[in-house]
Amino acid sequence: MLLAIFGWYVTRNESEIVIMNSEIANTGTTSTAIKATPKSTTIQVYITGCVAIPQVVELPEGSIVKDAVEKAGGFTDKADQQAINLVYKLTDNVMIKIPSIDESNADKQNWLVNGFQPKSNNDIANGGKVSLNTASDKELMELPGVGESTAKAIVTYREKNGKFNTINDVMKVAGIKQAKFDSIKDYITV
Repeated sequence: MLLAIFGWYVTRNESEIVIMNSEIANTGTTSTAIKATPKSTTIQVYITGCVAIPQVVELPEGSIVKDAVEKAGGFTDKADQQAINLVYKLTDNVMIKIPSIDESNADKQNWLVNGFQPKSNNDIANGGKVSLNTASDKELMELPGVGESTAKAIVTYREKNGKFNTINDVMKVAGIKQAKFDSIKDYITV
């Protein structure tokens, strides 16, 4: 007669979960282990400008701007702490630029560089999205990853070829490939 006792238990190590199965029988003891790494619960944020140590910081999900500032060594004496929202909840891969007291008010409005925040009447009229068919090059530059040359290329394309029919048409503009489109598609409309 074969007598067996099965035991399942889970132990948690700091970086992995281990599920173990042990079997005790009249023939001896065997055990198996399965290791699984849990999904990352951290985000990476680039914080620059008027902080002590501008750098990429790793923070727990759910962190706010204040956490990133603290991880970067705090504000410098020149930081305009009133110009940013310290309780803004961060997401992965954003850039925060802490403005100085001396910077213009327009510059201070762009403290969250890669987290698009609608600012113009054009954005608000389109449900928080920038219209490819009506936006100025300045308004297009509010989109994440769109600089002056890309914004001008979009306006020039529109003036030469007429209105965009779909947001995908923006990939017909020289210099806009799939990766750039993927970074702006949620913020644009026609």
